[in-house]
Amino acid sequence: MTNIAGHQKNRLRIAIQGDQLSSPTGGGRFIRGFLRTLFSEFPDQIDRAYVLVTQNESIACLGKLPPNVTLLKQRFPCQLRYTPLARLFGYTLPSIDVAFGPFYHVFPSSRAKIRGITLHDMSYFDARYHPQNMTVRNEKALMTRTVQLCNSVVCISNATLREFQDKWPQLAHKAVMIYNGVSAEETRSSTPRPSPQNSILAVGTIEPRKNYSTLLDAYEQLLGEQGDAAPLLNIVGGMGWLSDDVVRHIMALQTTGKCKWLQNISDAQLVDAYNHAGVFTYLSLCEGFGYPPFEAAFAGCPMVLGNASSVGEIWSQHATCVDPLDVDAIVAAWKWALGLSPSQRETVAAVQKKRAQEFTWKRTVEQYVAHWQHLITGMKR
Repeated sequence: MTNIAGHQKNRLRIAIQGDQLSSPTGGGRFIRGFLRTLFSEFPDQIDRAYVLVTQNESIACLGKLPPNVTLLKQRFPCQLRYTPLARLFGYTLPSIDVAFGPFYHVFPSSRAKIRGITLHDMSYFDARYHPQNMTVRNEKALMTRTVQLCNSVVCISNATLREFQDKWPQLAHKAVMIYNGVSAEETRSSTPRPSPQNSILAVGTIEPRKNYSTLLDAYEQLLGEQGDAAPLLNIVGGMGWLSDDVVRHIMALQTTGKCKWLQNISDAQLVDAYNHAGVFTYLSLCEGFGYPPFEAAFAGCPMVLGNASSVGEIWSQHATCVDPLDVDAIVAAWKWALGLSPSQRETVAAVQKKRAQEFTWKRTVEQYVAHWQHLITGMKR
């Protein structure tokens, strides 16, 4: 990551696209954490902030807004929002320093000094992970236009940054890496933590890059070795795409009574799943950042993770990481985690939690603000 700290600080006028504020997904978590921290921790950095909500989003999650924050809730038609007609919306914005799209789109505005986005991952460009239908083609085209338009592209991990640089080497000068923040409050562990069950927990949408096919193969091997003594496999995740064989495999395992697929559960139920799991596993092949390992770490659950993409980048020195395609290695790691004594579990959990606590929203937002200040200072030279 380039050095983006230590530059002269000016109070910013910033417009932030606030879509997905009420979403339970990673995108919603990102924008909520970012805005809450920006408004509470950096009031002296902000002259005026405009939160642009173009859908029927609820802002109740942000609480009472500071007096220098204005909500612009406009019902811009969704089918037109990514077309040149969106400029009509952009021109209505006041003169600002930064127009920020927390995902990979920002409304065009000729009155913004800096236009920037956050790029979470580039999986759309990999045919292994997404159906190459019209929707995905449109998303790829939108992302391509946006990175060319913007002055700043923040990648949320070195893995994503490398993918960006490989895809658009001529635009590499626009990109920096800033990790996401994580809130420990989003996954509260029980006090005292209940005794762990003889179980494996996997969390994530059923889609190709989450690598459920290998996970299920590894579980079948463990089940064949241990029979009735094998741990229960709990899968928490909604139905995704390109995964018909995986779904059939899960359904077959459910008939054995050793596997449960929980597609729609509450936040409280998810917390309970983390708290009771014997081991959490996450074998994603392509990840921009990956929230579930942080949730497991804050809940005090030992983890077996894949060493690919950003998951290996973040956790390799702080949790047990294996080749996500090596069935034998996965099974061996599960056996190790499930065989830990209580004191050993505490030691493992402490190391994981210490790592998770490094990824604060305050650090993230501080780096964004410094980055924007750096760009504005450079424009004045």
